[in-house]
Amino acid sequence: MNKIEVINLVEKLNLKKGEYSICSTGSLVIREIYSEAHDLDLQMTNECFEDIKNSDIKYHFKDVNHEYSHPLYNMDDYDVDFFVMPKEEIKFDYVEGYPCQDVNEILDFKKKRNLPKDQEPIRLIEEYLEKKENNMKETYEFLKNCGVFYIATIDGDKPRVRPFGALNIYNDKLYLQTGKIKNVSKQIEINNNIEICSFKDGKWIRVSAKAIRDDSIEAKTSMLDNNPELKSMYSAADDNTEVLYLEDVTATISSFTEAPTIYNF
Repeated sequence: MNKIEVINLVEKLNLKKGEYSICSTGSLVIREIYSEAHDLDLQMTNECFEDIKNSDIKYHFKDVNHEYSHPLYNMDDYDVDFFVMPKEEIKFDYVEGYPCQDVNEILDFKKKRNLPKDQEPIRLIEEYLEKKENNMKETYEFLKNCGVFYIATIDGDKPRVRPFGALNIYNDKLYLQTGKIKNVSKQIEINNNIEICSFKDGKWIRVSAKAIRDDSIEAKTSMLDNNPELKSMYSAADDNTEVLYLEDVTATISSFTEAPTIYNF
């Protein structure tokens, strides 16, 4: 299956958002690390799996004997394997709007197994991660050099925009900071699709992304330590401080004299 075929199959299954992820080779195809997958592996909650079994479309399943710690089922109708597991164990990032298994988790698995067939995937994933990191750093540097950037959110059917200035890179993610009492936080909680725009030295940047809340003390502490001007208003231990990392990011830097540069991460 190529990328379009993987996406079409996932759409056909009509899975509940937040209850599943595309894992293994399928997630690498979505990320365009691989061009094709021989089958589709999905991680999902028991609730999500029950929804599929009880849907109007009567799919056929069989249990699969395997060495993994969670139940595995194969769908006879398509070449799809379902790993059923607790929701908290399903780790994913959104890639083009689709939940894909954490690529570092895939890399760790292949390095630990370390079979000859794993060597090429390891190389390709490491190249992907290096490019992703460079794209994130280029985006961070441009916004940081601008000093002020503007974040747009959706409030019902109306756009809202306001200036921001605080950024941080933590745990291989690009973070923003705000307060939970602010309207921007409430709008992102309802619809986490945002856009960022700024301008400097004849070039402008537009960033589209999903903003994901991170409630960890470590992420908040890192943000405040790297933006100490915020410490007079916020604390990592208070109930108001909010940090959000950007996911499924497309950043476009443009000017009137050069072709646009696009960074995805």
